[in-house]
Amino acid sequence: MASIIDVLTQKYPEADIGFILDKKIMTENVFESEQSRYFESYVSEDYVSDRHVFESIVVSETNPKLYQDSEFLDQLKAIAGDYLKNKTSFSTDISYKG
Repeated sequence: MASIIDVLTQKYPEADIGFILDKKIMTENVFESEQSRYFESYVSEDYVSDRHVFESIVVSETNPKLYQDSEFLDQLKAIAGDYLKNKTSFSTDISYKG
């Protein structure tokens, strides 16, 4: 999965790229011993992020690290909220401070 983030980061170096999974699906399908690989998403408590994938984002020199910006996360939560509640796939561009 991290390789997907790596490819997207190379293709879109100024973008803050992330990836989340439905927490319920993860807990039902991933062995309990492997579930520690995931942590609660910054976007919703109903979703998780893979630690290895997230680490590839953290170490990226081009990623703007918007997960550290609470104002951005509030905007993202507002945009993504209905999609996440309805479990609808989506992608979005957000013009933020620029």
